[in-house]
Amino acid sequence: NKDFGLRFLQEAGMKEERAASNLSVAAYATLNTTSVSGIYPILFAAVEYLADPANGSDGKSLLERMKDRIVHRHKLKAGDGAALRGALVSARRKLGATLVGLREDALNAFCSPEEGAFAAYVSEVSQTARARNGLQYFDFAFTVASAAGVPHFFVLVDQLEDLATSEYVPKAKRSKEVGRLRDIILEMPPFVGNVHFVFTFHVRAASALMEMWAQNRLPSYDAEDKANNGCVVVLRGIHEVERARKLLVTYLAARRDGQGGDPLSPFDEGAIPVLLARSGGRPGMLLQQAHRLFDCAAEEGRERIDAAYASAILGAAGARPAALRMNRAAEGRDARAIEDLLK
Repeated sequence: NKDFGLRFLQEAGMKEERAASNLSVAAYATLNTTSVSGIYPILFAAVEYLADPANGSDGKSLLERMKDRIVHRHKLKAGDGAALRGALVSARRKLGATLVGLREDALNAFCSPEEGAFAAYVSEVSQTARARNGLQYFDFAFTVASAAGVPHFFVLVDQLEDLATSEYVPKAKRSKEVGRLRDIILEMPPFVGNVHFVFTFHVRAASALMEMWAQNRLPSYDAEDKANNGCVVVLRGIHEVERARKLLVTYLAARRDGQGGDPLSPFDEGAIPVLLARSGGRPGMLLQQAHRLFDCAAEEGRERIDAAYASAILGAAGARPAALRMNRAAEGRDARAIEDLLK
């Protein structure tokens, strides 16, 4: 988003003039069944991402930066809301002469000279409107990007398994949402060929969605199909001690005050296999367990974290976790107290 994908295209070998006409913007959203259970809310979440200054640069959201691009490309006067509106309407007609017009309230907020007006407008949209009209808000943001000379729109959707495997989302609802996704990707103008989705999900979600995914003729995500080598990435976790060591050293180096000395300190080499086994090779969990060891060692004033200490704290290698070790004299009293609480 820093340069709307220009650097990546040039590094891939695309000529500068061609790269400049194939710019892109990317938005992040996550499927969470407690608040988001469909494609339309996800599309609205993408607009939220673009409207938030925290996701932009120099204090400006990505939508504000694209507004600046529109003003520059069309040689408009800064703060001229009427001219900006005209540029958006014109861009909309170029996308499709018969397309439904843009939301009037979104146009008013975007063309307002007040700083942060569109972000404030987005924040006031109700949950019901987000679920019902998410596509309209996304359509507006897509038109803004097009008017700014950024034709490609990437939506990075995390935790697809929350839609695919949640017991709170019926199969009929899942099938309906996959169908909506198919419409946006393959059939609905002006998105076809310009809106691109990147999903992350666990293997159980892949199994749950496979049948309805194929029925809707969506692109295959079969990791075993060689034709998908360029578009499907399988994260298999960490299985080698050396890679776990590299992950831990990289994290410590980023957090450490000053350089020099043992890059693994305060961890001992023997603690790494314990961390690897306890985390099951999951990088996030490995770092969480490492932080737990670090915190416990600091509390006890230990200078090194070796295999024995890691096993005792984490309960690895058959050791009894330290948290479960109780003073025999107090064990009976604590048990009685717990029993009283459970009555």
